[in-house]
Amino acid sequence: MKKASAQGLLESTFSPYFFSLLFHTITLKSHALNPSIRVRMRKIFSKDSSALFFTRLMLGLLYALGFCAWLYVFALIAGFFTLDASLLAQAFSALLLSMLVLVSFSIWLLVPRAIIGYFGFFAGLLLFYWIGLSFRFSIAPFLLGFVCVGIGLVYATLFYLGLYFTSKLYRIASLFMLGIIAPFSFDWFVPKAWLAYSVFGVGDLAFVGIMCALALGLYRGRARKIRILVSAAILLMCIDWQEIESMTSGHIQARAQITPLARDIAIMQSAIPQDLKWEQSTIDSVLVSIASAIDSAIAESKQMIIFPETILPFVLNDGLSFPKQVLATLLVKSRDIAIVLGAFSTQGAQVHNSTYVFSNSSLQILHKVILAPFGEKIPLPDFLAKPLYRLFFGIENRLQAAKDPQDFSALGRIWRNAICYEGTSKAIYVDAPKHLVMISNNAWFYPSIEPFLQRVLLKYYARLHSTSIVHSANYSGSIIITPFVDDIRAVRILSHKE
Repeated sequence: MKKASAQGLLESTFSPYFFSLLFHTITLKSHALNPSIRVRMRKIFSKDSSALFFTRLMLGLLYALGFCAWLYVFALIAGFFTLDASLLAQAFSALLLSMLVLVSFSIWLLVPRAIIGYFGFFAGLLLFYWIGLSFRFSIAPFLLGFVCVGIGLVYATLFYLGLYFTSKLYRIASLFMLGIIAPFSFDWFVPKAWLAYSVFGVGDLAFVGIMCALALGLYRGRARKIRILVSAAILLMCIDWQEIESMTSGHIQARAQITPLARDIAIMQSAIPQDLKWEQSTIDSVLVSIASAIDSAIAESKQMIIFPETILPFVLNDGLSFPKQVLATLLVKSRDIAIVLGAFSTQGAQVHNSTYVFSNSSLQILHKVILAPFGEKIPLPDFLAKPLYRLFFGIENRLQAAKDPQDFSALGRIWRNAICYEGTSKAIYVDAPKHLVMISNNAWFYPSIEPFLQRVLLKYYARLHSTSIVHSANYSGSIIITPFVDDIRAVRILSHKE
């Protein structure tokens, strides 16, 4: 009875066949081992043993590393998904990323039930640990560790529910649903988006087809060769062959419509530290750099210049003397070039995170629609949220948001406005805009994996809605995200004195 219990416990921990076969054979059945050693191994892995806890913890970490490997590899090869990379580098990178995403989905289907809590905890940390980094710039930087642990526990709970049953159909459905659920309004866990730089399609049908193909191929039963062939056939059907064609010459004409954006637009990239951003000396230096960058762009016959989110970290339209002078200067310069930049704005008693668009000596202010949870709004009831606003932000209420996505006109095109977090949310892509300008400030999370996950989500929505995204960022790469394989670098560095 004890032998059966220990054996069952081991198999519940190492249920995928490559782990189960190894440990089941070596520790319980191998005649090569001395009987006394086998007895001692069973004791080590007894139910109350701390060694079992440690083993499950380490297995949870290993599975999580495999589950998230695609993102960290993408961070290393992201430069190969640009127009100036060779065809061979693009093809190799797309195939590598495709294989790693398939591994990730396979792990979801195979992960043993006994370690799903540990797996979820570490996967949540590996994907979203960077959220806690923003607390470095708050009045309570000591909360960084607590926030990271909290993130891990939230995803441990979600993964526990999503992996509770070992049925592969259940796990396919749960992974699909977890890509829709947004805990605390945070919607960056989108498994379908992981296919953005792969050879596969990014729609729901392609995602479900890939998961079903993997489940069929991983099923341990009869007719294995036939199932593998059917699985391979389904995977081939899920490949975006039009995307593959675009790697060579299929989308030359379509890409030719995107490339002029790089010629006509100056996309600024800055590296202004978050802790220095609010100092007057930094603001003065940035203003000088902005004026210089605009003059250079005009001299090069650029038609539009884009600066990152809150590049001017003050209320630009409050009517005070200093902001008024800045507005007047920008309006004058906009006679020769359209200027897009981020700053705060007021509308009555409301304060907004906004995009200012200067064109032909006129001004249009577009407000952020989807506020970042905890950074710009606290997704809790008012009686809990208001004390936290006072504690962390020194204000009585959160920033205000616009009701609907907002557009502006420039370069003969209609552009959807997006400010940082909302550019990675499906709500901003209502009506499938063809062109989108996104401004970001990623200094809150520098250095981290966040900009690469952000880029993957942007590519996903670009492919899904055939949208071209012009992205200007602080402390991460500025780039044009296209609906095709290639992205386009068209970046100017904004210099400033710290």
